[in-house]
Amino acid sequence: MTLQARAGQRFCSGFSGPYPPLAAILEQVGRPDFYQTLASQLGTLLGCEHHLVMRYSQFAKPVFVVNNFMSDSAENFYLEDLYRIDPLYGMVRRGAESSVLTLRQTYQAARQSLMVEYRDALMQHARIYDELAMLLPLFGGLVIAVCFDTQSAPFDADTIERALEMYPVIRQANTLHLERSLPGAGYGLLDGRSTAVMVTTSNNEVVYKNEAWVSAENSAQRRDIARYTRSDSHQKTIRMGDFVLHGHRLRGDSPIWSNGHIFFIERCGADSIDADLATALDAVTRRYRLSPRECELFNMALQGCNTRRIAQQLGLSIGTVKNYKQRLYAKLGITCEREMVPLLMTSLAGARLLPRDKVAV
Repeated sequence: MTLQARAGQRFCSGFSGPYPPLAAILEQVGRPDFYQTLASQLGTLLGCEHHLVMRYSQFAKPVFVVNNFMSDSAENFYLEDLYRIDPLYGMVRRGAESSVLTLRQTYQAARQSLMVEYRDALMQHARIYDELAMLLPLFGGLVIAVCFDTQSAPFDADTIERALEMYPVIRQANTLHLERSLPGAGYGLLDGRSTAVMVTTSNNEVVYKNEAWVSAENSAQRRDIARYTRSDSHQKTIRMGDFVLHGHRLRGDSPIWSNGHIFFIERCGADSIDADLATALDAVTRRYRLSPRECELFNMALQGCNTRRIAQQLGLSIGTVKNYKQRLYAKLGITCEREMVPLLMTSLAGARLLPRDKVAV
């Protein structure tokens, strides 16, 4: 019997119901295809064909580890701006903890959030109907989210309960994967170029560094890096231009390195945004000096209303609405409705820095 199989027996003792796909997951522990296998096999158990595996950080943009769902254009759109109003990203930035949740449950729990008013339109942009996420905490403010989409209806209570039942097993398998991946296999999901990682012993002896860390050590910031990693300032962060360096002590029972240290260098991500609709629209109205009618059109278009529907609801002709839209686009400096989402978030972020009696020009 393989080590993975014995681990599977230990994990699954007392686990209700036969779940053969768990064996396939355990066989990939410590191997490059672990997260791909994890997502696809869990998708089989949950009846979901489409899945994603995301890595969230308290400091940096999300990273797609596995994408078996979103198109290249949708992925790029998400990484450009939409990630800032991803509730999972916001949770990780705030240090909130969770195990299993659905996107629609998250929206309903935050009724004052901007996401509630624009939920359907934004989810349509990302080609998402509802999403179930299993959150696996790593270390240093990093979280792996294994996400599934139904494409047709909200996740039902039975599916959520099944995910909750499997969660302890999956979390333990993920912990084993981290243990098996370091240092020989390059630390699994962190062996790429997006995040620089170094692990040291309690005596500051280096036991692992990935290619991104080596590259950072050869950059203009090498003195800051050397000074930080040799000091006792762990648990603090320092900014280095567009990057942030943060270090963390590992506990005695850490599967990474007992009583050691782990360091990260990540490109800074923008703050998450979670504000009410009135504040967002007020920011756009004041910044671009929109008339009441232009503000109304902006709001309706952002929520997914096409020209015909706007005309019907406002009692205007289609030609009149088109003329209004052309003037609105010119004033906003955009060419299509798709550009409204990033414009809204940019204006909202700027509004936090401006007194209410001041208008950006």
